[in-house]
Amino acid sequence: RFEVQPVYFIKNSEFTASAMLEACYMDKFFVGMGIQTLTDAVAIAGVKLGQYRISYGFDWGYARINTKGFGSHSVSVRHIFKSQRGMVECPAY
Repeated sequence: RFEVQPVYFIKNSEFTASAMLEACYMDKFFVGMGIQTLTDAVAIAGVKLGQYRISYGFDWGYARINTKGFGSHSVSVRHIFKSQRGMVECPAY
């Protein structure tokens, strides 16, 4: 079973916005691609293992000022915390 979802991210330090499209297979394997501030192309692939999400990413800068770069690689490990109490649907005021 495939699930596709759009991802939009804005960093707080500098204005860095990225738009990605990510596809997940059987809620375990995922791949994605997108753009970041109209100067970089981004690709990502990874796996979900329990509460962890391990991924590899590649960013390729295609802006004119990036004449010597060949891209950058990244590996990330994310831990997903689950609430013991569950979610609050809608607090009443």
